[in-house]
Amino acid sequence: DYQKLEKCASSTSVLNEARMGILRAAYDLEKYGTVIEKADELLSSQNDDELESEVMYAKAISLSRTGKAPESIELWETLAEDVEDIYGAMSAVELSQYYYEICELENARIVIEEFLSSGTPHQYWLARGFIALTDVYHAKGQVSLAKEYIRSLQENYPGDEPDIHDMINQRLNNWK
Repeated sequence: DYQKLEKCASSTSVLNEARMGILRAAYDLEKYGTVIEKADELLSSQNDDELESEVMYAKAISLSRTGKAPESIELWETLAEDVEDIYGAMSAVELSQYYYEICELENARIVIEEFLSSGTPHQYWLARGFIALTDVYHAKGQVSLAKEYIRSLQENYPGDEPDIHDMINQRLNNWK
């Protein structure tokens, strides 16, 4: 339906609404090439500023999922400058995770520590940030510190999201 709307849109706002619908559906269906295409179209047109961070984040994730993660860095860095925005918080964690995965542990640590000290209101992503930090400490051989942080998160995290608790328990079990 969004593709039909895109073809017959009579105004920029309707066209962008159609493109946003396509982008969101493609993202949910993991059709990352389409996400990148629609993100580029949306970012180059007159677009609603409220949606810009969502579009940039979707593009960054799609680039990383299609083997172009280095191209995501600039988008994640830009978004992470505003961690009050949910996509900024998510981007800070994603950027740190990317650095961790390519063994740039010091960059991962710097990004995630800046995020953790930022005062972000997004508790879930704050917890994910602490988990990322424990992974970095563990990889750097600071196992005691990693265990201390993960135990503290286990004792103090107020949320009830199963994935956070699973990540905590997995690390505690693996780091015995």
